[in-house]
Amino acid sequence: MNPIISVLLDNLVEVVGALLMVAAVPLLHALYRKFEALTGLKVEAETQRRIESIVYDGINKAEQWARTRTKAGQSTAGSEKLSHALEFVQTSMKETGLAEMSKERLTALIEAKLGQW
Repeated sequence: MNPIISVLLDNLVEVVGALLMVAAVPLLHALYRKFEALTGLKVEAETQRRIESIVYDGINKAEQWARTRTKAGQSTAGSEKLSHALEFVQTSMKETGLAEMSKERLTALIEAKLGQW
């Protein structure tokens, strides 16, 4: 075979391979999104974000409640704030249609988020 044709074919194979790789990335991403939709993985991630948002809201509500009590001259124990946050989280989860979680699990989530602050 002619050496020029051989070099051109070698380079053509590399260029075509690179183009196929570039085209494969969006295709693989689309297939992954389809897989997420079929298995519900994305829904679980969205549900997790909603739960975290509700937990943060519950912590904020409990802090506001405690500040209001402090301004009124009443003391507030940490366990009371936790109980207030827990009540808010349970109520909000029921209102938004999220699956109920045990009191112990919700308490652990609240305490974990407090540990991140």
